[in-house]
Amino acid sequence: MHSTMINKYNILRFWGHREMIPFGIRDRLLRRLHPVGTPFEFEVPFYSKRYHGNTKSYLDWCVFFYGAYEKYLLNLLEQILTRIEHPVVFDIGANVGHHSLFISSYADMIHAFEPHPEFCQSIEAKIKLNKLTNLMIHNVGLGAEDASIPYFAPTEDQPNKGTGSFIEGYNSGLRPYNHLRVVNGDNYIDQINPAKIDLVKIDVEGFEFEVLTGLKASLSKFRPILIIEFSEQTAQKFESLKKLKEHLPVDYQIFEVVGGGIKKLKPFNYETSRGDIICFDPNAILISDL
Repeated sequence: MHSTMINKYNILRFWGHREMIPFGIRDRLLRRLHPVGTPFEFEVPFYSKRYHGNTKSYLDWCVFFYGAYEKYLLNLLEQILTRIEHPVVFDIGANVGHHSLFISSYADMIHAFEPHPEFCQSIEAKIKLNKLTNLMIHNVGLGAEDASIPYFAPTEDQPNKGTGSFIEGYNSGLRPYNHLRVVNGDNYIDQINPAKIDLVKIDVEGFEFEVLTGLKASLSKFRPILIIEFSEQTAQKFESLKKLKEHLPVDYQIFEVVGGGIKKLKPFNYETSRGDIICFDPNAILISDL
């Protein structure tokens, strides 16, 4: 690549990493000079690992220009996992493995669940690039029952590849892709037979109800910390706080994730809390930090 072009990208990346400058100012400039979806293949440091990507993907665009996607959530994951001895993590809805790659620096084992075969290939590439031995891919979706069901994937011109869903119309810019495999979560975890599960991240674009329904026995047995994407559509599917709690282990507390750390959690409000929520045993290691 021409040195002038390389210098341009280096300057833009330097600008994106200047966190003392308000995010909105940095973001507007970067979107103008290198719009999301513009292709540029790269390989950069990613915390203690390496990340190979392309800025035609919004998630990768964020990695290149800001260092990561959802930094606030990665910060929270780090704070949690460094308080647990030899953590075992389940990443349900792993997409291209961005969060799993980050978690691999802190967990003894990560089980990444992703039904889309192309995304599994992206995870496999990250495993090979970083020579990981603690990240296992499961090319299935977790749900309430075994089935092969329609999956709706982003169109080619949709840069945000993390919007695919088993729920038709859940996000805009989706098209019918194929029928993908979903398995009952409890039965599948019985086959894995983990000694423990410390943390479960669930980001499945509207399929959270089905995932939690299928995991009831496993969650009650292992009582892991749960980080769940809680959208308006997900709230409508659960219908009430009572029904949400029925899908969680007994006595779990729920908080809304509003910042990049344990001390920035706030009480969960079923009517207004949207985005990521965290649910856990009140006797868990988190409680002393709230």
